[in-house]
Amino acid sequence: MRIGWKSALLLVLWIGGSPISAMAEEPSASIQKSSEGAPKEHVVKDATEKFLKQHELYQQYQRPTDLETLRALAKERRAHMEKLIEEDPQAFLDQAFSEDIRKKIPPEISEDIEALVTTEGMLEVYIEDYFDENPPRSRTLYQLRDRQGKRWNLHFVRPRHDFISGIYLNVQGTGIGQHIAIDNEEDP
Repeated sequence: MRIGWKSALLLVLWIGGSPISAMAEEPSASIQKSSEGAPKEHVVKDATEKFLKQHELYQQYQRPTDLETLRALAKERRAHMEKLIEEDPQAFLDQAFSEDIRKKIPPEISEDIEALVTTEGMLEVYIEDYFDENPPRSRTLYQLRDRQGKRWNLHFVRPRHDFISGIYLNVQGTGIGQHIAIDNEEDP
């Protein structure tokens, strides 16, 4: 007997309990939004510019106060970048630091900066429906559970409608926190 993808998805959701609630995090209240709900691009650019200016000061003088300010700016920028990766993975990739810049960032704050991520694991696909909205809408969430048990929220530049729960994936992208943006523009 062959199970269709909808039945398989329902089975995964039923067996898995409610993993969607574990994925939801409250976004920072300081993030400014446009009318569509995505962070305004200039807010992310401003946070990046502030961070880079402070980074120059820290590199020049190596003062502890400069490091603390840099740490605070990194956390602020991370909040903006985490929201951006969820709303617009391509814009996130466009705003991501180059490898050259990442190498110069002090290790004490590197956890708040995006980095290249390569991992593999089992894919879980979830569909969230918002029937109470007008008009009703839904969105598809992709989550990868790697060999260490860590869950990664995958954000594709181009939507993937061919993925189903239970497939094994190798992914490479740019990640921050528990999110990975994947540039799949070359995919068929």
